[in-house]
Amino acid sequence: MTAKGKRRFVKYRNRKLHEEGSETSYVSMADLGDVVASGAEVVVVDDRTGEDLTVMTLARILYDRCRGGYPVKAGAIREI
Repeated sequence: MTAKGKRRFVKYRNRKLHEEGSETSYVSMADLGDVVASGAEVVVVDDRTGEDLTVMTLARILYDRCRGGYPVKAGAIREI
């Protein structure tokens, strides 16, 4: 977890996500979407460069959920 209370996830070159400091070895995009949907704030960073990939990752999750038939409220999109 970061100093501001956000959960920190690291994206590796093999495109796998891992939560920093977690015992779990792998977090799927769907799992990360569930974390965000539960109200948690997250940060996603590139393992090699440290680049902030949060917006790109959340956009991908939103896209995948819309394609998968998950209900996405317009208000949630406006908050982005």
